[in-house]
Amino acid sequence: MLRNNYKIFALVFICIIAVSCSSSYSVHKDVKGKQVVVGKLSWGDWQEAAEWDSYVSKNYIPDTVFINEISSEYSPDRHGFILFGGSWCGDSVEEMPKLYETLSMAGISYDAVALYGLDRDKKEPSGIAAEMNIEKVPTLIIMKDGKEIGRIVETPVKSWEEDLHAALRK
Repeated sequence: MLRNNYKIFALVFICIIAVSCSSSYSVHKDVKGKQVVVGKLSWGDWQEAAEWDSYVSKNYIPDTVFINEISSEYSPDRHGFILFGGSWCGDSVEEMPKLYETLSMAGISYDAVALYGLDRDKKEPSGIAAEMNIEKVPTLIIMKDGKEIGRIVETPVKSWEEDLHAALRK
């Protein structure tokens, strides 16, 4: 009987995780005619919904020394990322592809990033943006063991790879 209870608990836990990890977003045009993606989604869903001209970084070549350092510091069991972006925002258009290229080069799965699209008021349905005090986009929050260890707001101080490396070393 006790063994069956563990099986039921495990099944319920897996279902809760699957639902919480799924995409839940909406898309509309704002008063300026820009596509606004709001809610939680994957980078692939973002690329289908945001209507940007390009989803690759132009002229951005991450420093391989820092990429290698990120690869050695990053642990999928301990680290994660929360990214807040605005499909309507020029900084998001410019910076998010650089971030994803950096993660890809470091061998970090896009699944390690919880991506939230925000409206122009920096809101989304789950309330996580308000809870995390998001004021500007893009904002990347670097997590370790469930706690915030770093934040990159709008643009990195040095570069995506240098700033990520510094945060992951904490």
